[in-house]
Amino acid sequence: MRPIVTAQEMQDIEKGCNAELLMEEVAASAASYINDSPSLIIAGTGNNGADSYLIGCHLLKRNIPCAAYTLGPSKKDSLNALQKKRFVEAGGILLDTLPADHTYSCLIDGIFGIGFSGAVSDEAQKAIKFINDQHIPVYAIDIPSGLDPTTGMADVAVHADYTLTCHLPKLGFFLNEGWKYTGELIVLPLSLPIPDKNISLLEFSDIAPHLPPIKRTRDKYSAGAVVGVAGSLEMPGASLLASEASLRMGAGIVRLFTPKDAFSVSPLKEIIRIPIEKAESWLSTFTHADAAFIGPGLGRSNEALEIFTKYLSKLPKKKVIDGDGLFFCKNHLEWLKESLITPHKGEMSTLLDQKISSLNQPLLETIRSWTVGNGCTLILKGAPTFIFSAKGECFVMPRGDPGMATAGSGDVLTGILAGLMAQKLSPLDAALVGTWLHGRAGEIAAEHLTSYSMLASDIIYALPEAIAEQIGQ
Repeated sequence: MRPIVTAQEMQDIEKGCNAELLMEEVAASAASYINDSPSLIIAGTGNNGADSYLIGCHLLKRNIPCAAYTLGPSKKDSLNALQKKRFVEAGGILLDTLPADHTYSCLIDGIFGIGFSGAVSDEAQKAIKFINDQHIPVYAIDIPSGLDPTTGMADVAVHADYTLTCHLPKLGFFLNEGWKYTGELIVLPLSLPIPDKNISLLEFSDIAPHLPPIKRTRDKYSAGAVVGVAGSLEMPGASLLASEASLRMGAGIVRLFTPKDAFSVSPLKEIIRIPIEKAESWLSTFTHADAAFIGPGLGRSNEALEIFTKYLSKLPKKKVIDGDGLFFCKNHLEWLKESLITPHKGEMSTLLDQKISSLNQPLLETIRSWTVGNGCTLILKGAPTFIFSAKGECFVMPRGDPGMATAGSGDVLTGILAGLMAQKLSPLDAALVGTWLHGRAGEIAAEHLTSYSMLASDIIYALPEAIAEQIGQ
């Protein structure tokens, strides 16, 4: 996991460092990610532009044609002027105007770095519009130009396909409009200090160590038993999605307690479905379960509230509360203690009793304090997703696809989380592993079906492929 920093924190880290040597390190690393195709650099007059010129030098060494258009003259004796001179001496071409033809098949955004603030000039706006209109791969150096690196706000900004950020991810990538502009985030490790931070970026290598082990002596009971209390006549599918996802995540057995009038939908054959009206004779199942989920598709009727309040206390400590269950908890926050909860921004707004129009640092701190105060683990679903631990840690999970914005995706996540906790994972580890696999499975489903056409159930079917990536199969 990598700490996430603000622009000011990154500038503090860089203080006292040799800027020219740092540029060499950035350029060599960044150039290794850029396509072997004719490249056009759009360079600003500061250090970000200097970085991009030096990247151009590395591309030229690989015999890749490279030209640069600069937004104004370099200051005399500046690093920008030095690296521009090196670029020309290496064979780079300087352009007086933005090209009208399509000679180039790769764009490098070096207009603004993390020192950017304020309004984007008319000239920079013109260059940014040019970049966004080209329909070729765009590599932003450190941050998409025009994006505020701390708040994630932007009036005009580069839509990067790849952001090659230096040393550590910047907070603005994950707030407000930041994720829309960032594209695929690639962190370029540098020989700089790494600060202690309580907000970190979750990465591929963080997941496999926490996956439940598969033993040759495994049976369905040692694999973990899940109990679900969910579903209604109007929304029977939510309970079935959560149940199937638990099984697909590796739980050995799932017993779903749902109102009898919700039985109209045929479930997966492996799901044990029991009318909630007969739950009293199955209470030993509740006490012996390894994990549980409650709430998806339950509805908000008086009958649903009665079911929720009656059985919540009978469930094991390891439980996921989601959907309508969170609605019932808004006036009884003590019910959330030791649970894993999965609100989206609207549900989080209800729990906090405050309107959430945008994500910012103060709001993250509010949610962090709220989570600690209520003794739960919290997943704030979104693009990207934030995970808060009961101890005050915060993690950003960057995986997912826009096609996951479809009914039932959250129910699938709920089932995955319960399945992981049934296999002995802590709520926090289940949150880290579960959100990653859920997000990656969503990406895989979109690759096969497009972001337009994928359904929540497709995330379940893509889950084995996401798991296989982690275990190297």
